[in-house]
Amino acid sequence: MGIVGRGRELGALRGRLEQAQAGRGRVVICGGEAGIGKTRLAQEFAGSALATGAAVVSGRCIEGEGAPAYWPWRQVLKGLKVDADGVLAGDDRFRLFEAVTEAIATAAGAQGLVVLLDDRALADALHARQEACPGPAGRAERLLLATEMLDLAQRTDSPRAAMWGELWRLDALIESGRLAAAAEELPALKVAVDRVGGPVSAWHHDRVAACIAQARGRNAEAAALSRRGFERMRVVEKAPATGAHVALLVALAGHLGVSEDITKQASDPPPRFAMMAHLSRAYLQTCAGLTHEAAASYRQAGPIETWSLPAFFVLPGYVYAALACAGIGRYDDLEELLRRLEPFRGEHAAGNGVAYMGPIELTLGRGAAVLGRLDDAIEDLTAAVHQADCAGAPGFVAEAQYHLARALLDRNQPGDRARAEAHAQDAARLADSLGMTAYQDKPLITRTALSTRETEVAALVADGLTNKQIAAKLVISERTAQNHVQHILTKLGFATRSQIATWATRGGFEYSDE
Repeated sequence: MGIVGRGRELGALRGRLEQAQAGRGRVVICGGEAGIGKTRLAQEFAGSALATGAAVVSGRCIEGEGAPAYWPWRQVLKGLKVDADGVLAGDDRFRLFEAVTEAIATAAGAQGLVVLLDDRALADALHARQEACPGPAGRAERLLLATEMLDLAQRTDSPRAAMWGELWRLDALIESGRLAAAAEELPALKVAVDRVGGPVSAWHHDRVAACIAQARGRNAEAAALSRRGFERMRVVEKAPATGAHVALLVALAGHLGVSEDITKQASDPPPRFAMMAHLSRAYLQTCAGLTHEAAASYRQAGPIETWSLPAFFVLPGYVYAALACAGIGRYDDLEELLRRLEPFRGEHAAGNGVAYMGPIELTLGRGAAVLGRLDDAIEDLTAAVHQADCAGAPGFVAEAQYHLARALLDRNQPGDRARAEAHAQDAARLADSLGMTAYQDKPLITRTALSTRETEVAALVADGLTNKQIAAKLVISERTAQNHVQHILTKLGFATRSQIATWATRGGFEYSDE
């Protein structure tokens, strides 16, 4: 939200910046009584300056005695990586003035320099700019902003600035799939958090540590950290506490199944997270096998073109939606969601250090398999196995290998079964070692051991018959036909009738281990 009631002043400051960038430096004094918005104005202006490519540095004046001589200018020079002691040496004030002016002019560069004599304004400007750089496209700038915030923390000995700098860096590392590097940064965040003190800072540590643990397959640790953070934060601000905890549990549900903990969490999100709530609920219900409920939750989100997702959660939102659509048979929407995810190949679906949903190719591959594009699915899932392995995300390696094995079995070209068996065995070993109960109950190679009657029903499904038509054909009740179809879906690990049809027409009946 832009600043209110200071448009004229902000415009004047921006005009002075343009003049400075044209080579005509300007000095502007913002004065007035305490509380009228000077710091807020400086914050908004600093954010605008950063957006134009200008550098922003600050120095803080300290009231009272004890500060070194020229203290605010020492901070400014240090921010410009200039030797302050060398520039400010001696007692000749005129020489000092010239030396400081020359140092600042040299550091300004072509895009200009804004000097704010209040470090709080710079910290706020960094916050504002960080919020304006979401997603993969803004990650490089967010890392630079994290470095700026950490430099500010060092200059001012501010534990709060250090905490935010570490959090921004961790968020960017998780989003880029550099999970080992993120884990190595956690101790530095812990130091800053302990210095800040209080439940809010402790919650920030717990929610990002839980995200890293979840991404790395340490599921029990992730759940415990998320629960601890939730308990700390809910007495202060319940909405963010609940949102982060639920997002982590939803991510875990894809590998562990739906926990009792998440079913107890009341969902009353802030308006900007309402869409995410519908999509994550639909995904969660799909994981639980509640396809009718998932379809109802998904319908509440409305048409895709009307969606408004929080800027830092767009990719996780699309992943939730795509996997839900795959489970409930919304194939047109699935096509559109895969199209929207396509530009993000090579990226990872992570939301602001809250939850990790794996490489984008994992969702692209799973979606392509459901749509019957098996060659595309196999290519994407093969890439997802490699990406998850490089990221250090073993649970997502297992997930990608499982779905890769399924796609290979369904394609059934020469050599596919042998590849499928190898991936299925690797996926099973990983799933067992990580306690991935959602995949431990989904055997692949034995999944085609249908009864004689189920084989007949599967063939009729492949012919396009409805349950009523199958019942008439086999002289059984419609309810019995429906039960047979459900048993087939369960045995084969499928979610839709079209998957049964694809499997049957590609010779699926030949897969049974005997």
